[in-house]
Amino acid sequence: MDNRSYFNEIQKCKKGFAAPQASAFAASAAYAPRTAAGPRAAPQQRRLAGNGGGGGGDWADDGSEDTSASLHLDIEDRRASEAEVEHVLRATQRDQWQHRSAVPKPSFAPLRRRMGFTFRDSRSTAVVWFGRRTVKDGECCGIWNLQGEYRAVPGPKRKFLLFSRVRFMDRHIADSHQYLEIRYRSGAKEHKRGPLAMFEDPVQHESICVMNAVTVDAFEVIVVYTEDTQGSVKRDVIHGPTVFIPEVNQWLHVFRWHGSKGDDQYSKVPGALVFTKLRTIADQFYYNAQGVRTSDDASLTVKFMIFFQLDNLELMLNSTHDPIGDFINALLADLMNFSSRHSYEEFIQCAAQLSDLSTFPVLCERACAVGFKIGKVVYRGYQASGTLQSLCDAAIKTRTELKLKQEEQEMKQAMKSRELQGNSSRGGAERAEEEARQSHRLALEVAAHKQQLEVQEQEHEERLRQATEQAKAELEAKRAADTAQLQYLSGLASLGVDLTSYLVASNGKQPDKVVKMLKAAKNAQMGGASATPPSLPRPPSLAPISNHLNV
Repeated sequence: MDNRSYFNEIQKCKKGFAAPQASAFAASAAYAPRTAAGPRAAPQQRRLAGNGGGGGGDWADDGSEDTSASLHLDIEDRRASEAEVEHVLRATQRDQWQHRSAVPKPSFAPLRRRMGFTFRDSRSTAVVWFGRRTVKDGECCGIWNLQGEYRAVPGPKRKFLLFSRVRFMDRHIADSHQYLEIRYRSGAKEHKRGPLAMFEDPVQHESICVMNAVTVDAFEVIVVYTEDTQGSVKRDVIHGPTVFIPEVNQWLHVFRWHGSKGDDQYSKVPGALVFTKLRTIADQFYYNAQGVRTSDDASLTVKFMIFFQLDNLELMLNSTHDPIGDFINALLADLMNFSSRHSYEEFIQCAAQLSDLSTFPVLCERACAVGFKIGKVVYRGYQASGTLQSLCDAAIKTRTELKLKQEEQEMKQAMKSRELQGNSSRGGAERAEEEARQSHRLALEVAAHKQQLEVQEQEHEERLRQATEQAKAELEAKRAADTAQLQYLSGLASLGVDLTSYLVASNGKQPDKVVKMLKAAKNAQMGGASATPPSLPRPPSLAPISNHLNV
C-alpha cells in the first residue's frame, strides 16, 4: 500500500465508522507506543492522526517534532503501518453492523473549512504541506512556516505555502458608540474608539473585545476614577448628556445598593441594585417594614413609599456606600419608636401621622448626613398576622354594619327633616304667592276703581259743564225775555196803563181780594173820585212772562 492509498483509508475510517472504533483507531495510530518500528515510527504515528495528504489538516502534536521525517519513512515502517491499518479496518468492519443503530457517527473537530462565500474566522485552521491558499478581501490570516516564523497576510492575496500552518483571524467591529478593548500578549492594554474594524492577531493580541460606550442622560452622572503614572487616583464626576469611553487607566464607580430581587419590589436585599449611572432627579422606592411591634405586642407589617432626591453627590460618595440601606435602617428606628408608644387600636387611630415627616426625625437627619433630601413619606397601610387580622376583620365588619345602620337611620331622619323643611318652605312659598296674587288682584281692583272714578268724575264734570252752559243759556234767554217784557211794560206804563191791573188780568185768574192803596193827596186833587183804569185785553205773548214772574 502506497502513501496515497494509506491516507485514503484513514479518511474512510474517519468518515464512515462509528465513534468508538474511530477513537480507538486514532488512539492506536497516533498515541500508542511502537517498540518494533524503532524511533522513527513516532512521526509516522503523528501523521496518522492528522488529515494527511498534500492538502492540509490539524496538527496532532504541539509542533515540537521535526515534520520532515515523515517524508523519509523506510519500508519497515510502511509495512508495520499497513498491517496495523488492515487490522483496525477488519475489526471495525466486523463491529460496524452491531453499533450502527446505537452509536451516532463521529464528528471530528475542528473540521477543515474551505474558502466559500462567507468570511472565515479563527475556527478555520489548516496544515498545508504543499499548495496555495487564497485570502479574500476582508479576511486576514496568520501563517507559520516550518521554522516557526510567523507573518500576517491580509486579503486579497493568494499565497504559495510549503510545510506551513494557516489560521484565519477574527474580525472585530465597533460602531460610533462602541470601542475595542485590546489586551496584548505583552501585558499592555489599549482602548480604541469606534467606528473601526480590527483583526485579532494571535501573536500580538491576547484578546479583543467590543465594548459599549457609556451613554449618560441629562439627569444622570457617572463617577470616574483615573490613575496617573505615579499611582495616585483622582475621582471625577461627569454629568450628562454625554457619551463616555474610558481610557486604559480609568474605571467607573459601581454602586451596589439595597434593591428588589425578582418580582418582589416591597422587600430590599443588600447589593441587589448594581449600576454605574446615578440619577440626580427625584426618585422613590417601596418598602414593607415587617415585624413592627406595638405596645400590646401586636406584630404588624407597615407599608411605606419614600420619595428622595440627591442633594450633594460628593457628600454621598464620602459618607455612605448604600444610602438606601441607611434610609431603611433610619425608617425602622423611627417606626419602632412610634409603635412602642401606641397600642394596636391607638396605632390604627394614629396611622395618619405616619405620612408626616415630623414622625421620622432620624430618617430626615440621616438623609441630610449622606447628601440626600427626603421629600415625602407615604403611609400605604398595614397588615397584621392571620389571627389578629381575622379578629380585626370581624370587628371592622361589625363596626361597619353598625355604622351603616346608624347612617341609614340618620339618612332617614335627615330625609324626613328635609321633607318637613321642604313642605314648610313650600307652604311659605305658596302663601307668599297667594299674598302676591291677592295684592295684585287688589291693586288691579283699586286701579280699576280709580279709573272708574276718574271716568265718572269726568262725566259729572261734563254734565255740570253742560248744565251750567244750559243754565247760562236759559238765563240769557230769560234775561232777554225779561228785558223785552220790561221794555213792554215800561212802554205800557209810559202810556199810562195800570200795570197791576194789567198783570192781574193777563194772569187769567181773578184775585180773591184786591187791595188798593191810594195816596190822599192825589185823591184830593182828583176830587175823591176813584180812578179805575179801563180794563185792557191781555196780550197773548205776555203769558209766559207772567208765569215766570208768579213763580
